Amino acid sequence: MESGQGVKKGFLDYLDSEQPDILCIQESKAHKEQLSSEIIEDHGYHTYWHSGIKKGYSGVATFCKKEPLYIQEGLGIEKYDNEGARPHY
Repeated sequence: MESGQGVKKGFLDYLDSEQPDILCIQESKAHKEQLSSEIIEDHGYHTYWHSGIKKGYSGVATFCKKEPLYIQEGLGIEKYDNEGARPHY
């Protein structure tokens, strides 16, 4: 997912039309701050992000209608966690 207003609108339109229970995005260039959690939560989703230290590089995002019972962010291996390795549910 790249950042930008057009992409944000297209993404929100997609959530509204398809209404997935869970949506996982990999290789996201966007960071949590670029797509407000409040906006997504208004659409009925809990959001979880893990972005690489380097801006615009290999992040992941998960959007869930139901809140997971457990969330572990990262793998616990600094080398991979700094690159935006995925959260585990």
